[in-house]
Amino acid sequence: MLQSYEKFTDQACKPNILENVDLFSKIILILLAYLNTPSALSGTVDSATEYTVFIMDKTTLSMPFTISSSEQSPRTFTNNPQSSSTQSVIEIVNSGGYFDISGNSLFDHINFTLSNVVSNSHGGIINANIGGSSGTLEIISCNFIGFKTSTTGGALSLSISNNAHATLKNLLFEGCEANVAGAVFVTIAAGGQVTVSESCTFTECKVTQSNAAGGGIYAIISGQNSKLTFKDSVTFDKCSGLTGSGIYLLMYNFGQLAIEDSCSCSFIDCDSTATGGTGTFYIEASGPNYEINLLGKMI
Repeated sequence: MLQSYEKFTDQACKPNILENVDLFSKIILILLAYLNTPSALSGTVDSATEYTVFIMDKTTLSMPFTISSSEQSPRTFTNNPQSSSTQSVIEIVNSGGYFDISGNSLFDHINFTLSNVVSNSHGGIINANIGGSSGTLEIISCNFIGFKTSTTGGALSLSISNNAHATLKNLLFEGCEANVAGAVFVTIAAGGQVTVSESCTFTECKVTQSNAAGGGIYAIISGQNSKLTFKDSVTFDKCSGLTGSGIYLLMYNFGQLAIEDSCSCSFIDCDSTATGGTGTFYIEASGPNYEINLLGKMI
């Protein structure tokens, strides 16, 4: 199958920028049709091919970027292939800039930042609605810095359903704010699965509405086999909200929560503003049918 590549950079276009990448016999297409400038993302990547977008150093996003491909291979956004451990930057420079996702997607080693003068009005720089047994969303080794919204989910607003799976791995959320769900808002339904793994850190994330919950994460889990799983290490540092200053979970109708025995959940100086305090990790379970397995360590 034909595999396509795009390149975005703040520097002048260099024809040999990928010369050290082992591409085997694949055909390379550097498609600039989607560029407003050599350093700006826009449009979509819904071609019928496998698709990888290399962010060579830094690029910007000022309008909705749609991913709705039905291809099983994910649309991939990743860093400079010549620097595997260094994050590349996607800066949101307009309140209308965000990723609108309903197709399989992968974000790897990206540092998402928000311009100082911009407040995202959509809820989540990544706004994803993934469904179906082959549906996947992977966000790996990414940072989300300073995202603020007047709706839900300062950085991520996710709906994972119908046996789809989302993986949030080795992420940093810093200074994210929203009316509800300071950093991450997620709905898991109809057999959807979300896994939070490796080292995920939420620092100074908060809700801005006085009666709202979920300073770091707000999750709604419902339906048979719908599950939120925490693995490895998750840290909430100086997060705040009315209830569930770190995590707020609403569970019903066979929803499942698992904190695996290898997981360490740390809550450091988190502030619950409700009278009397209602905890840094708040679970509201409605009805008789739900499953909670807390096997890891909570500090």
